[in-house]
Amino acid sequence: MKYTTDDLISSLKLRRQLFPIGSYPMEFKEAFEVFIDALISAQKSINTIQAYYFDLKTFFEFLMLNYEDIEYLSDIRPLALTRFYTYLQTERKNSYKSIVRKKMVLNVFFKYLIEQGVILERQNPIKKEEVIKSKVSNKKSPPVFLETYEIKKIFDFIKNSRSNKFYKLRNLSIISLMLYSGLRVSEIISIDLKDIEYALNHEILSIVGKGSKERKIPVLKDEILKGSLNSLYQYYIERLKLDIDTDALFVSTKKTRLTARAVQMLMKKYSTNIDLNKTVTPHKLRHTFATHLIKNGADIRKVQELLGHSSISTTQIYTHIQIDDLKDTLKEYKLDLNSLI
Repeated sequence: MKYTTDDLISSLKLRRQLFPIGSYPMEFKEAFEVFIDALISAQKSINTIQAYYFDLKTFFEFLMLNYEDIEYLSDIRPLALTRFYTYLQTERKNSYKSIVRKKMVLNVFFKYLIEQGVILERQNPIKKEEVIKSKVSNKKSPPVFLETYEIKKIFDFIKNSRSNKFYKLRNLSIISLMLYSGLRVSEIISIDLKDIEYALNHEILSIVGKGSKERKIPVLKDEILKGSLNSLYQYYIERLKLDIDTDALFVSTKKTRLTARAVQMLMKKYSTNIDLNKTVTPHKLRHTFATHLIKNGADIRKVQELLGHSSISTTQIYTHIQIDDLKDTLKEYKLDLNSLI
């Protein structure tokens, strides 16, 4: 059955059809459904609900395939979770970051079940302390970003592609706007025509981001009309000429709102066809925006605000650039103590 996350959220009947995937025990089905309903009631974002849904689905399918004797949630033991994490790493080849996210989702899920009285605290299969510590470093890797010459390669590829003018302008606009503003892909595709009109009049792009929080991104009119966002303005003029049933700024070949998946596929196409020695993703464009701001001396608190991070610690992953620059400075200009010893 094909469905969208919007369908899942709006239709209780559809959810009840979807949750009994495979041969889930009744208690699993009910807990799964009630948990997703709680996320919906808490007004979590579409992306969050979707991520939690599929992470839990992956876990329950693993249990059903490997533990036929488990009938109740209280039957799940810590060993089952340990084996699940091993399965994610060795068979599904999940990244460390992906496994950490699934651990977090399961932790929230079981804590919610305890809160609702479905299981007891002592029946929580997630233990506070692990006897065997993972050797995988929990330090966040420096974000991968694009250098200016790599950005130019992407722009040149789009300009020389066989796409018609409208879609060339659209693709240039998406990348330019992400590099200019650091917007998430979900935020980019949510932009409507009226938002660009407002930006032209007030030099502000109002975005509803992660967690349904609104933030305002400064967008200079001169940048749109004749600067780094000129492709966006050209696209906007062409887009106004289309008589279609959507207010979306960025549209697909079917004249419907562009999806996050479509933007991700575009980036994958560029990675495949351009010799960059790195994978291009929408999130790496966000990394590029933040990294170049920090590298050029921007205040980290202001970068945090632009990115919409709730915690400064999230933004601090970009400060490694400053450290690298300082290392280079020391290498080049340090006092030659060796000659004095």
